[in-house]
Amino acid sequence: RFGANSAFGVLAQGDCAGSTIADNTIDANVIGVGLFDALGLAVNGGNRLLGNTAHGVYAIGNDAGSSVVGNAINGSGVASFGVFLDGARGLMVGDIHAGDINTIGGCANGIYARGVLTGTTVVNNVISGNQSGIVLSASTGLAVRGGNRSVGGSAFGLYASGDCNGTTVEGNTFEGNSSGVVLDGAKRLNVLNANRMVSNTSFGLFAKGLSTGTTVLGNTISGNLINIDTSATSGGVFQTV
Repeated sequence: RFGANSAFGVLAQGDCAGSTIADNTIDANVIGVGLFDALGLAVNGGNRLLGNTAHGVYAIGNDAGSSVVGNAINGSGVASFGVFLDGARGLMVGDIHAGDINTIGGCANGIYARGVLTGTTVVNNVISGNQSGIVLSASTGLAVRGGNRSVGGSAFGLYASGDCNGTTVEGNTFEGNSSGVVLDGAKRLNVLNANRMVSNTSFGLFAKGLSTGTTVLGNTISGNLINIDTSATSGGVFQTV
């Protein structure tokens, strides 16, 4: 157990190739796991990151070859962020194999991403019971794809703002939130190819502000109180059904 520390439960830096963090309880710290330019580290397999007050996982810098896979991350209602990607590059959060998912819940923000995120992928995570599931704040070069489920959020399944050049959101489900996808002045963002925005209690898709270069096409948007409202935005390309 790595618990009740005033900073990190686990902090990794530098060349960690061949190292694995698995099957641990990491709880009641300020930050559960910190990756600071950590190369080649596997945070994989049965870790329980519980009630860490700021971040379950915080990643920054060049984290090429590192992965966060198959963990239970629960903020226990006290955490601001389940996973915070702060300009973290080359990191895999989740796994292409559906059996190796992370579960992320009980946080203000399930996954929060900002800055340059080239080579980082968020895939096949279950993000449930947070205030907001996924937040993109001027995050560039990020792939959010392949079966993420952002469900049961009291606010947003996905919230995006700022310049998101090179970031793509595809093949995800945003269901049972207050709003499925909200774009608030999100520019150069692609929301494409079979995302599902369904059964949200307010909007399926809501966009406002300047959306220059943003494209939202080819998604299923149905069963929401209001499926699509783009009346308060300009500059993007949006599907109408």
